[in-house]
Amino acid sequence: MERQATLSYWNAISRIIEHVISEELPNILQAAELIAQTVEKGHYIYVFGVGHSSIVCKEMFHRAGGLVPVIPMCDFNTLGLDRVRRAIEIQWVIGYGRYLLKVYDVERGSVTIVVSNTGVSPLPLEVAIGAKDRGSSVIAITSVSCSRKLEPRNPWRKRLFEVADVAIDNKVPAGDAVAELGRRVKAGPVSTLVNVFIVNTIALEALKILEKRGVEPPVWMSIANPGGEEYNAEMLKRFPKLKLLF
Repeated sequence: MERQATLSYWNAISRIIEHVISEELPNILQAAELIAQTVEKGHYIYVFGVGHSSIVCKEMFHRAGGLVPVIPMCDFNTLGLDRVRRAIEIQWVIGYGRYLLKVYDVERGSVTIVVSNTGVSPLPLEVAIGAKDRGSSVIAITSVSCSRKLEPRNPWRKRLFEVADVAIDNKVPAGDAVAELGRRVKAGPVSTLVNVFIVNTIALEALKILEKRGVEPPVWMSIANPGGEEYNAEMLKRFPKLKLLF
């Protein structure tokens, strides 16, 4: 059976993740330390992305085996699920990022993860800059090589990796896709797979740090497991702000 496309796609993803591990591990560990300190002090992790980058928000929120004190800044207007044009254009509305930070009540001592491959449009930049102004540490997940090739299209004339406290390069190529097709187009997007690997790695490293420090790692348990619902209820008592999302 012909599997050339499947194997080529797998090889491309594997190479990108290998580059992330070999070149970005110090940044991943630095991000994990920030998150461990934040969780230990009882603060929260906020996650933001526009369009497909927002998938990372859902990935980190309320899933079995995942970090508990995560608040996804999943604003419906930015997801592109029902009105794609609205999600595209709202990225250019100055002030919307700070509005979201206020709505989600991003607090001093927290961590805000901002995901954007290009990292040059206003909304991700405003969320990152605004979060820092509110006393939140910022972790960026972005394609540095892609971002450097683009002119910043925001009032601050900055790229996301330039304003973050910790920037993790996802090594994703310009255009996201990796499989050559006719008419000079490519298919096979890779950013979601790579970004999900990165955030789960950061979370796992942070949980291991907490465990070594004698702090009970806050992890969601599958409700299919005996005692899962009761365990998760205890986690909600430990991080009461999450109750607003339930």
